[in-house]
Amino acid sequence: MKRQVVIGSIAVAVALVLGSLVYDGNARARGQLQIDPAIVDCSTFVSNSQSLCLDMADEMFQLVQLIFEQFVAGDPMALTETVPTTMTVFPDGSVDYGLEGLAKRSTALFGSNNFSFIEIVPNYRYKPLDERTIVFAGTAAFTLQDHEHGDEIRTVTFAQTQLFRRNPHLPRGWEQLEEQLSYVSPLIGD
Repeated sequence: MKRQVVIGSIAVAVALVLGSLVYDGNARARGQLQIDPAIVDCSTFVSNSQSLCLDMADEMFQLVQLIFEQFVAGDPMALTETVPTTMTVFPDGSVDYGLEGLAKRSTALFGSNNFSFIEIVPNYRYKPLDERTIVFAGTAAFTLQDHEHGDEIRTVTFAQTQLFRRNPHLPRGWEQLEEQLSYVSPLIGD
């Protein structure tokens, strides 16, 4: 009887340890999310999976962080998700496509053709729609040094909506479908 109690106690202890490892593993996986779940809306996510929705939002959150870090570093890879068919709607209602459309608007957007980014601070809310599509919206504050106007430092804030979908043919697996700049104040700054 005593031996059965000992074996039973060992079995319970092993089960508790294994159970805590599984639980801790799940907690660690959730703990690895870099995005704050409070800025994610999963209410209309097609698969109805909260964890899949959060994982997708976290993946996009990390991609946005990387893109902005690359902008600041002057890395030309920053816009690999923008393809020739990416539509950008500008504050005046005009529409352009691809990187060329963005490039020809840099003066209107940033008040200069010769500038470098110092810092970009996004403040977005993320809404995964399905396993392939995500929309995010909010503001992004671009602090830049304007080399065209005496190295003036200013911040330009955009209100943006962006739509991305998975595309396995692109380097990072995402394609930017659309971007809308709802408000721009390029010459005022902070």
